[in-house]
Amino acid sequence: MFFSDDPIDMARAKAICSVCGLAERCLDAALARGEGWGVWGGEFLVDGQIVAVKRRRGRPPRNPRPIVVIDECPSMPLPVSA
Repeated sequence: MFFSDDPIDMARAKAICSVCGLAERCLDAALARGEGWGVWGGEFLVDGQIVAVKRRRGRPPRNPRPIVVIDECPSMPLPVSA
């Protein structure tokens, strides 16, 4: 989902990054490596640059599409303590 072209998948990836403690380091490392695309540290990268919205393929719509925001984060399993 971190490299998907689907707006819902990308919004979910950003939601997961929003609760991750390593998001800032992840983004910094991705920028340093020059990652070409994907969601890194809660930001979209396209051609190694942070963009607000990833443009979909094809001709742009006459009326801009709304930005997809997911407020929920999929439940992640917690580590089991012995």
